[in-house]
Amino acid sequence: MDCIFQKAVCMICLVPFFICCERAGTDDADEMSAPLIIPVPQPELPPEEDDTVDEQEILKHLDDDFSWWSDIPEQERLGSAGNELQFERGTRTVKLHSDKDYIYGYVEIDTTKVLSRYGVWSPEYLNNLGVWIDADDVHSGQGGGWFFSSSSKPYDILLRGRISENAVPLQESWNPRVNDVAASGDSFGVSDPDRENWNNVGTGKAKIVDETIFCCSFVIDRKRLGLENFTDVRIGISFDSGGYNDYAVIPYRTGFELSLIN
Repeated sequence: MDCIFQKAVCMICLVPFFICCERAGTDDADEMSAPLIIPVPQPELPPEEDDTVDEQEILKHLDDDFSWWSDIPEQERLGSAGNELQFERGTRTVKLHSDKDYIYGYVEIDTTKVLSRYGVWSPEYLNNLGVWIDADDVHSGQGGGWFFSSSSKPYDILLRGRISENAVPLQESWNPRVNDVAASGDSFGVSDPDRENWNNVGTGKAKIVDETIFCCSFVIDRKRLGLENFTDVRIGISFDSGGYNDYAVIPYRTGFELSLIN
């Protein structure tokens, strides 16, 4: 009996050993039969573009004394306004120019002729400068509203900001907000979330000459607005007292088309 008992104990002790060996053998077999995984070569990623922008660089291109404009011809208007009511209100000249990096603009307005519909002198109509731009090359059915009712409504971007206080030029430079006006209708559009924190995508200054002539010069960064490869661009210019209404000066309601220098 003792012998039988001892053999039973030995068998019980050996069972885990056989099980472990069997499992180990199975694991080894699985490992041997698993396919060899070879990493797929990955293409090299292109280097990240440096999108750092010097926010003050554009200020160097602002002509403070405006003498540069004397040799630039007046900008031709884009088409005819027909019988549309005019809101030029003292506009004497509009000039536009460009180089490979920037678009430049210049406007002269006789403030004595900035009158309301009732003939009241209204210098506050020059408080805000707006520059409307067709930056998506879609030439119709977009922004501008009745301000540019003689145009095809080509504008999708508006740069707008304070430039004077009742025709008295501000000391600080024009630092416009960038608005999306592609679907704005009769309004100044909505803030462009991708550009709302940009500074100096456009800048400008104004001054009074001969006591009554309001002169305004501005610069716009082509690259930041995606215009670096454009050969021409449609531009509208407006001044307003603070709202989208007829308290405004609109140099020409058909807008302008500028051939760009590249």
